[in-house]
Amino acid sequence: MTIQERTDHYLIPFYKRTPVTITRGKGCYVWDEKGQRYLDMTAGIAVVNLGHNHPSVVRALKTQASKIWHISNLFYQEPQATLAQALVERSFDGMVFFANSGAEANDGALKIARLWGNKQGKNKVIALQQSFHGRTIATISLTGQDKYKQGFDPLLGEIAFVAPGDIHTLREKWDHSVCAIFLEVIQCEGGVRALSPEFLQEIFSLAREKNSLIIIDEIQTGMGRTGTLFGYQHFGIEPDIITLAKGLGNGFPIGAIVVKRAIAQTMPVGMHASTFGGNFLACRVASEVLHTLTPTFLENVQKTSHWFHEKLVSLQRHFPELVLDVRVYGLMIGIDLTPSLPVTEVIDALRHKGILALRAGENTLRLAPPLIIGKKEITFFIQVFSHILEEKKRGQNV
Repeated sequence: MTIQERTDHYLIPFYKRTPVTITRGKGCYVWDEKGQRYLDMTAGIAVVNLGHNHPSVVRALKTQASKIWHISNLFYQEPQATLAQALVERSFDGMVFFANSGAEANDGALKIARLWGNKQGKNKVIALQQSFHGRTIATISLTGQDKYKQGFDPLLGEIAFVAPGDIHTLREKWDHSVCAIFLEVIQCEGGVRALSPEFLQEIFSLAREKNSLIIIDEIQTGMGRTGTLFGYQHFGIEPDIITLAKGLGNGFPIGAIVVKRAIAQTMPVGMHASTFGGNFLACRVASEVLHTLTPTFLENVQKTSHWFHEKLVSLQRHFPELVLDVRVYGLMIGIDLTPSLPVTEVIDALRHKGILALRAGENTLRLAPPLIIGKKEITFFIQVFSHILEEKKRGQNV
């Protein structure tokens, strides 16, 4: 049996897998078992922000692996303290809990908000439609897309949903029983769409008026993806809690919750825990990732983003009947396609020409390349994508 046949036989079919078996990666590229090279415009779904096989991250992992991997959170560990300090110094005065994934981080943040709120008679949470926060029962309860919830009732109660930008409904539903609002400043799975500054300012005002917490899911927007270390830093607001994962470990599993100090200090011992959360390997790797994401590095991401945006807008002007909209936030990119050009067909066509890409929303081509991508790789993508659009324009199959 081939690798793909064994996978299909032995693994639960939760994933619809692309028929490619990846064996190694370097920088912005990956290779399959036949030696075919692909430009990776997915970065493992906005995870491998520094690219595959990043030298300093690999060194950090190897160095720590030769010392100790695991003890338990009943003991002090230097890598945990170092990483927590670095995260707080580059966000806000807070305290940190380490988990293993984004869903775990969001689940823990919800517990913190509910415990904090219940002490004040508040247990309601506001979330946004078209959001995505994970696959556990708690996090699909927070997710504003029905397709992730079907068949799992009953879900968590006391969660009210509001459409992004709907200030009127937001005000209606935000009463004094609301302990927190849970949001992404840019809804990634929902189509790569940013919340408006006006909507975010209203959230900030209502949270202060009603004494509610603002929890921002930075699992995809964090770690330099949008051109700043955290996505919320574009909008002039400071949340009470942020959740992190994906790019934090550049592919090594780690999640984190950063909580304002005044809230974190009210959490009792034993309220939450994780056997593997914050282990030596994960924290050492994440510290190296954070160390690499310097202001200069982030400035370069912004420059690359601007250049990429210009190229995509030019492409849209050339194919207005096929490319309906282009949204670029750092190197988180959404390209809306006309319904007559299914995004799945485009993704398949890109793959056959040596490029891996993603989808989001209804019919949005989603790009989340490693943040180290350069003009050479972007030019290659533009040329291939342009050729696909030209074929479609001529009435040919892509």
